[in-house]
Amino acid sequence: MYFNDDTDVLINLAGIKDPELLHQAEEDITNLAMTNIYNQQYEKFNTETLKDIHRIIFGQIYDWAGEFRSIKAKRAA
Repeated sequence: MYFNDDTDVLINLAGIKDPELLHQAEEDITNLAMTNIYNQQYEKFNTETLKDIHRIIFGQIYDWAGEFRSIKAKRAA
């Protein structure tokens, strides 16, 4: 499961459960991480490259960054 049981917020390494705070953390962290992407020299652009880019961008926020995941949509109440 990727969401906190008591919120619709993704489980994250900082333990943030407030959606606005998580959004701000994502914005701050990913903004800095993008510099690493721009400096990378990728020989191929394939699935592994995409996973690596995702890990670099989101790895400080989510432990599943850089991995494929599957989620089921929540049913409307």
